Amino acid sequence: PGMFAMKALEKYTRKRFKNLHKLLTVFPQKNEKESFHKIRLEIKKIKVILGLIRFHDKQFRAHKHYIPFRTLFRVTGKLREAGLQQELMEQYTRIHTPFYRSPSNEIGKFKKAIPKLIKPIRKHEKIILKQITGIKQWLYYTYVQRRKGALLKKLMAGYVPADLHRIRKQIKEVMYLTSIEKSLSTEPLLVSMAEAIGNWHDKILLIDFLKAE
Repeated sequence: PGMFAMKALEKYTRKRFKNLHKLLTVFPQKNEKESFHKIRLEIKKIKVILGLIRFHDKQFRAHKHYIPFRTLFRVTGKLREAGLQQELMEQYTRIHTPFYRSPSNEIGKFKKAIPKLIKPIRKHEKIILKQITGIKQWLYYTYVQRRKGALLKKLMAGYVPADLHRIRKQIKEVMYLTSIEKSLSTEPLLVSMAEAIGNWHDKILLIDFLKAE
């Protein structure tokens, strides 16, 4: 196969940055929790692209280029946690709780910090877009198979509950990777497994939250 600068990878990568910038520049007055979720989802997909670049170029410092995204990921994660805890509380206990873990003043601070958060992201965006142009299709397919192989090896070897969150992240990584190329897809069983682990993890978070209270 020829160059994978194949419009698919470039299109996929550009869409991630376009979506991320849009989410940040038009950050809503309401439903912040959903926006935080979408921002974090785009960052997870960008992290997968960084892994692919690193596989292509061993000299590429993926961690260094991920740092500004990681900062945003952590900030939005803390703010989103409040809404998630409230949602879980109402879903599993029928106890209504106020949105007190993520007060409006904290969201206000986040909105003011957005320009500062976007600046380093734009810098790394240019580098990432330049890096993907050298990736060939065969290398992409090889990387997908490697990541699938690592996941299946982990599943076959057996695991304990403490491993499940990590396994879910690996499944999601494979899902994001395969979504780049339309001819590929993730096995339905893995998709169902990721969803089941996610539901289980939500309940664990709720139990930990209630214990802390």
